Amino acid sequence: MNQTQHKGITGDAFGKHNKRVKADVVFGMPTKNCINFGICEVTRTETKNENRKGCCKVKGTAIIVKQSDTQLRFFFEKKRMNKEIREKHFEQETFRVDENYELNEEILRELLLDEFTIYKGIYNVADFEAYLMIEFTNDK
Repeated sequence: MNQTQHKGITGDAFGKHNKRVKADVVFGMPTKNCINFGICEVTRTETKNENRKGCCKVKGTAIIVKQSDTQLRFFFEKKRMNKEIREKHFEQETFRVDENYELNEEILRELLLDEFTIYKGIYNVADFEAYLMIEFTNDK
């Protein structure tokens, strides 16, 4: 394993050759107008679309890393997330998803994926110096 360090992450967490994209992630449920828990919307950080659902909602910035066609890691940047968001959505080192979320074509294209669903459930959060990392697997 390549032992590199990136702001408190040791090892090959990012993956030297893995596809990645920087994205804004809106927390909440798509069917509840982005309230409650889960992922409501994921868009490239560079996207400037004022019609986005989550333009004014609670969000974090993440580096999404493709580990494989069935596994993604979201590295949420702590410095871009206020304390209230961390306490609500990453409480006790878990992340709750109340309904399934399908990544949109923009993100899928960047990661060279045909489809990817984040399923309803409770996910463990790894707490690094500069990031909170969640690993999502695209199988039930």
